[in-house]
Amino acid sequence: MALATADIGGTFTDIVLLGRDGRLSIDKRLSTRDEYGRAVAEGIGHLLARADLPTRDLAEIRHGTTVATNAILERQGARTALLTTAGFRDVLEIGRLRTPKLYDINWTKPQPLVPRRHRFELDERIAASGEVLKPVDRAEVVALGQRLVDAGVEAVAVCFINSYVNDAHEKAVEAILNEAFPNLDVAISSRVLREMREFERTSTTVADAYVKPVMRAYLLALQDRLARHELRCPVYVMQSNGGVLDLNETVRRPVYAIESGPAAGIIGARTLVTSIGIADAITFDMGGTTAKASIIEGGRIDYSPEFEVGGEVSRNSRLIKGSGYLIRTPAIDVAEVGAGGGSIAWLDPALGLKVGPRSAGSLPGPACYGLGGELPTVTDANLVLGLLSPAGLAGGSVKLDLAAARSTIERHIAGPLGISCEQAAQGIHDIANANMARAIRAVSTERGRDPRSFRLVAFGGNGPIHAGSLARSFGMSGIIVPPNSGVFSAVGLLHAEKEQHFVYSIPGSRVLLQPGLLARHIPELRRQILAESANRMRVAREEWFADLRYLGQGHDLRIAVGADDSESDVRARFAAEHRLQYGHDLGEMAIEVISLRAIMREGEQGGERTIAPDVGEEAPPPEGGARRCFFGEAFGFREARILASRWQVGPLPLRGPAIIEEYDATIVVPPDFEASLDGQGNLHMTPLESEGRS
Repeated sequence: MALATADIGGTFTDIVLLGRDGRLSIDKRLSTRDEYGRAVAEGIGHLLARADLPTRDLAEIRHGTTVATNAILERQGARTALLTTAGFRDVLEIGRLRTPKLYDINWTKPQPLVPRRHRFELDERIAASGEVLKPVDRAEVVALGQRLVDAGVEAVAVCFINSYVNDAHEKAVEAILNEAFPNLDVAISSRVLREMREFERTSTTVADAYVKPVMRAYLLALQDRLARHELRCPVYVMQSNGGVLDLNETVRRPVYAIESGPAAGIIGARTLVTSIGIADAITFDMGGTTAKASIIEGGRIDYSPEFEVGGEVSRNSRLIKGSGYLIRTPAIDVAEVGAGGGSIAWLDPALGLKVGPRSAGSLPGPACYGLGGELPTVTDANLVLGLLSPAGLAGGSVKLDLAAARSTIERHIAGPLGISCEQAAQGIHDIANANMARAIRAVSTERGRDPRSFRLVAFGGNGPIHAGSLARSFGMSGIIVPPNSGVFSAVGLLHAEKEQHFVYSIPGSRVLLQPGLLARHIPELRRQILAESANRMRVAREEWFADLRYLGQGHDLRIAVGADDSESDVRARFAAEHRLQYGHDLGEMAIEVISLRAIMREGEQGGERTIAPDVGEEAPPPEGGARRCFFGEAFGFREARILASRWQVGPLPLRGPAIIEEYDATIVVPPDFEASLDGQGNLHMTPLESEGRS
């Protein structure tokens, strides 16, 4: 049976079909922003027809989407209300009392997703011990529900203090609202995030309620569009944690899919580097709207218990908080910046050149697309520099207009600054690189890791264009560009496993690590999880983690644990990670256990899915084509060889400068790099020891 994946980005929708013979077919088309599912259904139908496969041969569809993220970024979610315990109405406003820009008096705190007029207090209370001090008044809930309906509220987040210990009141309010007002979407914090910390629970539950109507409408419309194309197989949605869940489960808890888009590429990168014997890598995924970075260390993906959406740099940082909306759900640790091929270049009032975070998207897109875009973007700059082919992208299906690119850069950037068009284009290119370098630093040096000991795995439609400059700036040992790099996130979906993540806070105001603690709690939590998920998944494998901190600290670290681990083993692992993150440990100081986490996976391991290696077709010999390209002030203009396929590299290393123009991505080999192929079709770019520069 065949399997299809679809990854929707802000500019392009990437489709991959894994045929019965294990071979991949790919399709790349502009995202249909009026109805994202249309591009998905049409792309899958096109690939099935090309492979001469009937729709009944498609076993399942896997899908990665940024719809939930965009709903928050663009403030296009549902009109949401918050019901909370009396005295806690302003938890969203207070937050963590952290600012990402300590000395910037012009910094503005993000407005809460729920305005104060839609935040209401209920006169109920449960103690920290779980004892009911003041029960829920049904009449009060019904009266409040009517006020919400009259105000046009579509979704309700319910978050009561201490509900992570006893969720009886939240469940009671949910039942009352569902019975009296069935058109209201209700999200309760004990189901979304059963953890201590009222701000984190409230923020995450509000985000879940905010995107739930949007995600339901989107996913059901996608399902309907697929059915109209006779595609009625099961649909699975990528979660922020790197696993996939069926469509209905995603509708039930959409907050777990907010970072759906970036996760798949990292799953694919882990499979790739493991297959070629590389343990440490940094992934770099640059698409049309954003650039993402993550770290693979010792063959393991780094997970984060929380992240922020909407900040300048979306990342999990122990130091920088408050620039976006906090989502405390398990997620692959990704740093994301608004720097993609469609990112718009602009001048601030002091004529300082800026790039992003605003993007031209797929419509109108960059000026060179000829679809009505009038503002200069990174893609326009790369075209002017000669790094992109004037013949177009995606096999020529997206035409590029060099004159339009030059015109918009001269009008908006070069003219006001009094510089040449090429200088302005290089400035745009360099600032985009500087923005993306922030994401790489966020997952490496800011976590105590030296990027020089990591390989850079570059993918996305624009990643291989900028990878050389970024690897050079960090002194990295090399770059890997996988086959189908421009649709690599869609390829990564093939390797994702069906899994769920669970988190539990151990009851008690202060739980300390001690002998027997894990052996006592992990088996009991395992029994609860298996009972809860019996009807939704067949658990075959599991991993356990603990969120730990030294007594008195305000931040915790996540450490792998097991029921049989001794206290000394866990303490040693925690101290080692603490030294990496903070530069020291606190010896024998008591360690506090904040939460226990479990990852439950089904039987089939996605990483073992049979995919035929990309051995390439019989490539025509290079025709000796060349194009004059600008490689920055260090190298100036150089004649770069133009190849139509990586398979034209040949058995010997290809010395830069060269540009490989594949269907789904453009790969730039700078003058100070050489490129070679391995047996699986991966392109390895290695810096040269020395290179004469102009």
